[in-house]
Amino acid sequence: MSRSRWAVAFLIVGATAAVGAGFGLFGCHMLAPRMADWLQAGFAPGGDVPEASGVIVLGGGLHAFRHGDGGSGRRIAAGLSLAKRFPQRLLIYTGRAEATEFGELVQRSGLSSPLLLDAAAGTTYENAVNVANLLGPRRSEPWILVTSAWHMRRALAAFQRQGVNVQPYAVDFIDETRRHCGLAAREVISLLYYHLTFRI
Repeated sequence: MSRSRWAVAFLIVGATAAVGAGFGLFGCHMLAPRMADWLQAGFAPGGDVPEASGVIVLGGGLHAFRHGDGGSGRRIAAGLSLAKRFPQRLLIYTGRAEATEFGELVQRSGLSSPLLLDAAAGTTYENAVNVANLLGPRRSEPWILVTSAWHMRRALAAFQRQGVNVQPYAVDFIDETRRHCGLAAREVISLLYYHLTFRI
């Protein structure tokens, strides 16, 4: 392993230990809300939909959507809702495990939106890289990015890093009735990792 990779690994381990120590010192109920608020700052639920060439939906929510559990399933619901409102816009779904199933769901829903599926991406970074490659020169056109609010900061930066002109459409907010310590901590660590490895 090169020195730079050792340095990144050391920083990530240190950050993970710091987050864990913070939870141990201050407790989940004190620290998690602050992490969630910081991750979601600047992203408002719903609102006006900007002019765009299409909608990009990040995977990870089909299981929750099928079982009506809310959470990340709201990504799927929002994508379908936007496709219904704007049938002329291209609908893109990116996520290795669920792309084919999402395509079938769109067909069963009777939606006429042109559909582009990325079944190869398994991470947020791969979502961004693959969609950028699929779009080619069209990446500079405006696109709506749909994902969970707590995930939006990292996703937005990853897509912008690849030159994709995305506008946030945030769903699945962590609020006072839905505080997940592990979720917030993992996302903060993932965000730091993406910074250290120049993915954002």
